[in-house]
Amino acid sequence: MGFWPSTKRVEALEAELSALNKAFAERDEQNCRLEAELEEERSALVKTRSELELGHRLMAGLGQFSSSLSELKGSFSELSDLLGSRRSEALKTRDESGQVRDGMATLVQRLDGARQRVVSSAGQMEALETETGSITSLVDVIDGVSDQTSLLALNASIEAARAGNHQQYHEAVNKRRWQCGAAESASLVATP
Repeated sequence: MGFWPSTKRVEALEAELSALNKAFAERDEQNCRLEAELEEERSALVKTRSELELGHRLMAGLGQFSSSLSELKGSFSELSDLLGSRRSEALKTRDESGQVRDGMATLVQRLDGARQRVVSSAGQMEALETETGSITSLVDVIDGVSDQTSLLALNASIEAARAGNHQQYHEAVNKRRWQCGAAESASLVATP
């Protein structure tokens, strides 16, 4: 009888040991799960901390952004006031520009009229130059005739002097004076 109780005792101890091993295995599994959950919680905590820090930085940035917006609002207000004061100056400048434009249009019309008069005057000058050339040619012909007449009168004077005809000599001299006067008049007409 002594053997059976020991066997039962061993069986009970083995059953207990098996239960304990099972419990340890469950505890190990539970510990692994808890460690995994703990690691997840640590990761979540790190993530939450970084998000919180990001939130703080974002809040600080928003504070700076808010002050920048306030400054920008003030700048826009100043710009609006400046633009309002410059509007009247711009309108005045526009009116003055219109007057200058009208003055320039009038000036262009006057210059066009002057150009047309210059073109007309140039045409008249060309016509006058053509007529002056004709008159110069005519004066040259008259001058040539005068020179020939002077030579003929001189020749006639010489012939009259040889012949001794005093009357003819005076006629030749008078003719010569008339021809010299004609030559002088022709040269005066030819001189511009």
